[in-house]
Amino acid sequence: MAERLFQEVRTPIKSPDGDEWGDLRLRAPAQEIFAEFENDFVHCINVPTVTSPSASFAMEYCSREPLAGLAQVMLLEETSYDVVFKGPANSVVELLPLLAGKECRENLFGEKPWHKAGTLNFGSYVGRSWLSVTVDGVESRRVPIEVRSKEL
Repeated sequence: MAERLFQEVRTPIKSPDGDEWGDLRLRAPAQEIFAEFENDFVHCINVPTVTSPSASFAMEYCSREPLAGLAQVMLLEETSYDVVFKGPANSVVELLPLLAGKECRENLFGEKPWHKAGTLNFGSYVGRSWLSVTVDGVESRRVPIEVRSKEL
């Protein structure tokens, strides 16, 4: 059986004080293979590096420091993403609290309340947004993302 091809963006989630709480992972199906790369902000697998946004891929990474105010991690509207966050042991984690009103179905990942998984879809929303989690009622630092239009 062939291995499923996917795109993945991993970004560290940090407390307001800068302590690392874990990695937030976003995944979507991929059609092509791109080089894996990592910097201080993200680890990307099969995510193309672009100089301007397109609607060709579920995930893109903009190599320019901020391009016309766009976030470097770019997602696509009306696309479903698998989301996983494994927080600090024995903590209570809430996944993506900033996305209220957007579709984010959250399910317990395993039986540990500090492991969360869900599905995220921005629907027809296009523009800047942020990803975050709460750990024991404290919101993490926000991770900027850009949601691109499929009409590019």
